[in-house]
Amino acid sequence: MAIHLFHLPSPSTPSPQLYLLIGFESGLLTLIKFTPTSSFHLPASSTSSTYFPIEGRMVGESEGWELVWMEKPHKDASKSSLTLSPSTDSS
Repeated sequence: MAIHLFHLPSPSTPSPQLYLLIGFESGLLTLIKFTPTSSFHLPASSTSSTYFPIEGRMVGESEGWELVWMEKPHKDASKSSLTLSPSTDSS
């Protein structure tokens, strides 16, 4: 498994968006975006765009994370549509 956490600028929000790209051993790639919910806040004293959970509020483990896309670009040969048949050549 490989995980890459990164920021990208967003024209719709003043702060960059946080993304998580995950690559699995099976070849599956997943891109997930963090969008703060009402359970998060941006401290007024903060100079960065780091959101924190609101103190005393329960936050679900996947709250704020949204699946952008999921793809498996590599297809296993055993699952392809290629079929093999015995040769009919009699020579």
